[in-house]
Amino acid sequence: RRTTSAETPATSAAHAPTVMPLRVSLARLAADVGGMAAATSRHGKFLSPELYGPLVADESPFPESPAGDWCALDAAPPSGGDAVTWLALDVEMCERRSDGARFPVSCCVTRTRWEAVSGGHVAARRETLFDGLVNPGTELRWCEADADARIDWKADVHGLGREEHAAALDEGGLASVQDVQRRLRLAWDDTAFLVGHKLS
Repeated sequence: RRTTSAETPATSAAHAPTVMPLRVSLARLAADVGGMAAATSRHGKFLSPELYGPLVADESPFPESPAGDWCALDAAPPSGGDAVTWLALDVEMCERRSDGARFPVSCCVTRTRWEAVSGGHVAARRETLFDGLVNPGTELRWCEADADARIDWKADVHGLGREEHAAALDEGGLASVQDVQRRLRLAWDDTAFLVGHKLS
């Protein structure tokens, strides 16, 4: 596990590109991923209030939250050129015992980008955009002394709990959901597909 400043979330240097034979075109790769995304969007629960409905409607799922809790990605991002990009999220959660609501405790975001190069090959580059602890949010009141009675931290799954988050908060190393969103927004272009877990 890694803790870093909330102002400067964890990053790592990009790996050197791996060049592989071009067995399918970038257009085919984009079409296949786009088809999976389209199929996901047709799922019966995709637009439900507990999943992506509020985000698609450009509304916060928590109306009582202070303004600025959510940032919206640009609907018309700048062109990324002749490439296909995956922005992948792996998010660990804790759970509020009273209603089963889930809140993020850590997140890893990677970007994998395929670009056509000379000789009929594709250059693939992968980099980590963020890897660290995430503040579950003030709504959960996780800092309070009785938090463990109200929160199932799922420590048996990911090994994280109140102690780790309190220590990271004291050291200034606890990122917010908005920190992660900003990383995604900076990496976003019209070649990108967002895959993996939801962030909240």
